[in-house]
Amino acid sequence: MKINPVGFAFEHFDTMGAWRETETVGDQEVTVDSSGDIFGAVDPEVNGYIEGLNGEQGLATRLASSDAVSTCLVRQWYRYMMGRGENLEDESAIEAIHTEFKASGKDLKELLVQLAISKVFRAAPALPKETP
Repeated sequence: MKINPVGFAFEHFDTMGAWRETETVGDQEVTVDSSGDIFGAVDPEVNGYIEGLNGEQGLATRLASSDAVSTCLVRQWYRYMMGRGENLEDESAIEAIHTEFKASGKDLKELLVQLAISKVFRAAPALPKETP
């Protein structure tokens, strides 16, 4: 059993973030194995053993194809830009922004534009200024 199977996708990076093809195990140099599994995810597009998930690019490709991951990305950016968590009234705006994001080929710049031009963002009250 592996402790952190998704983390193995990043195994080519050492503790300082430098790329490596081999690692020392005991007194032997072995080839890095950056394959991994994803189990227990809510999204069936991501869940289960992923054939060919090898390295960070394989993981990124798999996550990028997930509708649940792109929905999460939109929701997190929405929260950040609004300066608050969403409420029930925000759901239609989030869904519309997500639809535009998917139509753009999941272009991050387009997501930020859609958030900035959304009616709910433009009509949001200014956040109170913090006092020192």
